[in-house]
Amino acid sequence: MCVSPASVELSATGRPARKRAASEIGLLGTSTGCAGVGDACGTGDSRGIGVGAWSGPALESALRDAAATYDAIVTSGGVSMGEYDVVKAVLSRIADMRWMQIAIKPAKPFAFGILAVGDRRTPVFGLPGNPVSSLVSFELFARPALRKMAGHTQLDRPTVVAVADDGLRRRPDGKTHYMRVAGGFADDGRYHVRSVGAQGSHQLAATSLADGIAIVPDGDGISPGGAVTTMLLSVA
Repeated sequence: MCVSPASVELSATGRPARKRAASEIGLLGTSTGCAGVGDACGTGDSRGIGVGAWSGPALESALRDAAATYDAIVTSGGVSMGEYDVVKAVLSRIADMRWMQIAIKPAKPFAFGILAVGDRRTPVFGLPGNPVSSLVSFELFARPALRKMAGHTQLDRPTVVAVADDGLRRRPDGKTHYMRVAGGFADDGRYHVRSVGAQGSHQLAATSLADGIAIVPDGDGISPGGAVTTMLLSVA
């Protein structure tokens, strides 16, 4: 997906230079994990650039065209540690990229870099392809940056310290877990959450029921009735 014409023009340093009147977001990826990005960012509408199985030359052409037209590019899929992920192979060759493995679950792989076309330097955000991983990675890393580019001052979703009614169990693995939950305020005036169920990175049906993401530190999880910091997806 790509932002255009963006609410802000990027200077060579990547900082906002001047506001524009409107913005528009298109989709470009190897999966469908990033629909609705314009609404999520508050930067504009979504437009299909292309979703599917890309060949190397076709992807390179699409990326270069996007970099010449748009102010930011966000790809979904093809950024993992596989021997040949086409997005990674093409962007490694044509852009100045950083490929990261972040100690979170889901959404371990993430990429960021700059694709230069002519005198334009366009930021590129690379999200994983699994839909839940793409959602979490977008919320944590891409959305705040895109909102900054669009001139917003509130970059992150609001968080509350919620009560995990049934607990949120997990195993120690050296990672922070971002668990999808549903919640609301109760008679005690506190925000209460419960897991929406399956937490696998492919479990899109369960994730569609979530209105929050509980941030569960490494360890054995949150005991029933315990406190957990929760990101509210229903609030911009």
